[in-house]
Amino acid sequence: MAPSTSHKTYIAPTAIIDPTASIGLGTKIWAYSQVGEHARVGSDCVVGNGVYIDRFVRVGDRVHIHNKALLYHGLNVESDVFIGPG
Repeated sequence: MAPSTSHKTYIAPTAIIDPTASIGLGTKIWAYSQVGEHARVGSDCVVGNGVYIDRFVRVGDRVHIHNKALLYHGLNVESDVFIGPG
C-alpha cells in the first residue's frame, strides 16, 4: 500500500479513545469508534465507523479496518492488513 499523502491525524468527535491508547500519525478514526486502554494503532491507518478496538490490541501501520469490525484483547494486526466490515 502507498503511504498516506497527509500525515495529519483525524479523530471524529464521537470516537472514544482511552487516554492510554496510542494513535499514529496520519491515522483517521471515524465516528462512534472506540479504542481501549493501552491499545496501539499505527500510522496511516483508517478505522471505520463503529469499530471496536479492545484494550492492549496492537495494530500495525497502513491498516484499513472497515465499519463495525471488532478487534478483541490479545490481537496483534500486522502492517498493511485489510479487515473487512462487521
